[in-house]
Amino acid sequence: MSGFQRYLDYFRKRYPKVIHQVPEYQSKDAQFLGWQTTEKGEKFALFNIINRDHPRRGSTVSEETLRHLNLQVPAIPDNLKL
Repeated sequence: MSGFQRYLDYFRKRYPKVIHQVPEYQSKDAQFLGWQTTEKGEKFALFNIINRDHPRRGSTVSEETLRHLNLQVPAIPDNLKL
């Protein structure tokens, strides 16, 4: 069991009404955070690298960077898509 899974199990027991399952916007490598807007008004998705074996774990990156690093890009929930 990963450290993240142990954390979720602990959190579920302590706050059962808050988290019921691993979010759909998370893959084994990354978690969707939200959108960043550029100065030109263009938007792009941001992700945190959560793969515990990856040297850039904890970094916030774009989808392009995830693909460049050969990491799995998680799905973005329908209600959060642009």
